[in-house]
Amino acid sequence: MYYGKEYFEVGPYSKQQPIIIKRNYENLLKHGLKIFPEIVKRRVKVLDFGCATGVGTYWLYKRLNGVVVGIDISKYAINKAKKLFSRHNIYFHNLDLSENDSVKFLLKRYGSFDIIFSRDTLEHIPKGKQETLIRNFHLLLNNGGIIMAAIANQLNPYSYICDKTHLGLRSPWFW
Repeated sequence: MYYGKEYFEVGPYSKQQPIIIKRNYENLLKHGLKIFPEIVKRRVKVLDFGCATGVGTYWLYKRLNGVVVGIDISKYAINKAKKLFSRHNIYFHNLDLSENDSVKFLLKRYGSFDIIFSRDTLEHIPKGKQETLIRNFHLLLNNGGIIMAAIANQLNPYSYICDKTHLGLRSPWFW
């Protein structure tokens, strides 16, 4: 598995300082709010897809009114997120959204979501799973729900050089 302790402690993710993660989440939310300013005016249910160790998930929790659920395929990252940030209205789960059981679990436990937030995650999804994942996003969203995503792409050669786990790089027009 690519996303164990080594990936987060000495691999590519280890270079992600909390202040950088928060800045990246802030930038994505700021762009989203330009298009959907009403988000901050109501209570929302947010799914943070690929939450890693929860730093960005916690940042979202502090900025948005509602419930924030962070998911990641890494057991190591989710365990760390739970130790650091678990509290009322913020939850973490080790799930793979390309699997139907994960979608069923989330729908049963939380219902559908107003926002799916994904910062620098979709490029890690193997190309063969990406379409299933996007369909599952649709199943998890409320009517009128939105996806806010920032995705590394193949037009930037650094995207693969900096992280060999970027298995699903595509052109920006694919998304």
